This record gives sequence, C-alpha cells and structure tokens, in this order.
Amino acid sequence: MKYFRHIKLPFEHDFSELAKWDDLPDNLGYSVRDADFLGQQLIDTLAQYGIYFAHIALFHTPPRKMLPIHTDTYILPNFAKLNFVYGAKGSSMNWYKLKPGYEVVPVVTDDQKRYRTPTGSNVAYVSIPGSACTIAARTSVGTPTLINAGQPHSVLNNTDEHRWCISIPLRAISDDRKLEFAEADEMLKDLHA
Repeated sequence: MKYFRHIKLPFEHDFSELAKWDDLPDNLGYSVRDADFLGQQLIDTLAQYGIYFAHIALFHTPPRKMLPIHTDTYILPNFAKLNFVYGAKGSSMNWYKLKPGYEVVPVVTDDQKRYRTPTGSNVAYVSIPGSACTIAARTSVGTPTLINAGQPHSVLNNTDEHRWCISIPLRAISDDRKLEFAEADEMLKDLHA
C-alpha cells in the first residue's frame, strides 16, 4: 500500500503565511477555509488533471507534540489529500497498520458538518491507540505531498517550532467523489517529484 507521494507543482508557491491563523492555539488546532483561500492558480492547475476541492483544512501541531493516531473519516478508505507543511523541519507524518482483531471505534460528535455513518451518527474521526497498531510508513511532508488520509496516521513534531499544515481533500471533477490515493497518484503522475 502506498501512503504518500511528493509532488512538484508547475508554479512557484509559498502558502506559509496562509497556513497560520491569528488565534495561535496552545494545543493541537484545526480550522476550515473556502477553496479559493489559496488562490486561483492552484485551483486551475489541479483542474487540468481532473481534480477539484471544495474546502481546505488548516492543522497546527505545537512544538514537541504528537497528533494522536487517527483516520480522517469513520471508515478506513484510502482517500487522498494534498498537504503543504510549513515550519518544524524534521517533524514526521507516520502511517500505521492495525493489528489483527482490532476494531475501529469512531469518535461521535454533535457537529453536523462531520461524517454521517450509515447508522446516523455524526463522526469526527477514528482515534486509534498506539497499542493497536504498528508503524507502516514515515515521511517528512513537503510542500506539497499527496497523502493517504484514510489510513491510520499521526504527526510527530519533535522540534522546537510550530508545525502548520494546509490539507486539501481531493475530489474528481467528473463525478464529485472523493479520490482514492492510487487514483489521485495516477492522475497527478506528471507532477511526481
């Protein structure tokens, strides 16, 4: 299974100032922005490959912190996101394989903007204890890196700097569905670094 691919965009970009937001959290942070937040050039470039995005998410990991092991939805698909990371050089994104017999348990929320399960629950994500998995892959995420966000993953910021991540869920223009990692990787093959 593939977990990440470094990408080279065909234009100069530096979204580092956009990755930060004013109310710097002391702990892990999350914020959502509209698709045009990063500008039309990125939207147009991805559209050439049949890809669009409806929103972006901003994540903050403070110095010397680890984002808990989780998936970005209540099931374990292989869906793709394009991540841009600024600060905390030397921090890593890690992916994990579940140990046999472990059953994922969704984190239920009242937030209607989260994922709806077939049973009607609102689910933010799936949290997984470290004892239930083993490391599968590790990389230092660049600007940008295509990542598999549906598989269990975490971020370790073992530096003294703040780590800022712009995370873009990728969708197919043709039928408005989330792109699987392998499919997005193939669609963006001309941009492989």
